Amino acid sequence: MSRARVADALTPHLALQRVGGEAMHRQLYSSFRSAILEGQFAPGMRLPSTRALADDLGVSRTTVLQAFERLVSEGYATARSGAGTRVATSLNTSAHRRSTMRVEGRAPRAPERPPRLSRSTIAVLDEFKNPRPAFQMVPFALGLPAIDEFPVALWARLIGRLWRTRAAEMLRFTDVRGFPPLREAIAQYVMTARGVRCTADQVLVVNGAQHGIDLMARMLLDPGDTVWVEDPGYPGARGALLSAGASP
Repeated sequence: MSRARVADALTPHLALQRVGGEAMHRQLYSSFRSAILEGQFAPGMRLPSTRALADDLGVSRTTVLQAFERLVSEGYATARSGAGTRVATSLNTSAHRRSTMRVEGRAPRAPERPPRLSRSTIAVLDEFKNPRPAFQMVPFALGLPAIDEFPVALWARLIGRLWRTRAAEMLRFTDVRGFPPLREAIAQYVMTARGVRCTADQVLVVNGAQHGIDLMARMLLDPGDTVWVEDPGYPGARGALLSAGASP
């Protein structure tokens, strides 16, 4: 989380009353506890650093430390050296929520309705409903280069040189088709290595195969078009086609 405005991501949970309220560390503790019990802060989520939060809220670090120490002592959070403070993973939120609501006299919140999704999005989600197996390195794996042969040291030096000389240019908005020098290099490479005649204006840099398949599907297909896909095959391709409204 960016240190620039840590508290922004926590609003409206940190509703602190500066004048006429109870002690600030108690308000801070109550705000975090409520957010944890209501599920706004997920189990295992790392809380912001005490120093950054104190700076953003305009309070002393001691105030934040007192609030976090109470959260830890009451089992709402855990603290470990080098790992920061995290929301407890074994918290019985249902029981704590009921007891908290009785004490504070609050009515239980109505369950939030899930957002309405389009039919194409639901179809894509169905394609990925089964969890992916753990990654294993196997010989001749599809779509996987020889990672152990990758020139990591050379790559790191080239990236460092680029950032030192063209950082401002790289951080600004540029051609939506991709970094022009990169597209020129790709066009030259495919011409010499693959015999493909093209110019940099015909090269589009994407974020990966999935991005490319999705883009091509939207460019070439209209909703309802029939497409052929392998079965079994790459589920990401099928998902992209479904998202474009095609009928595999």
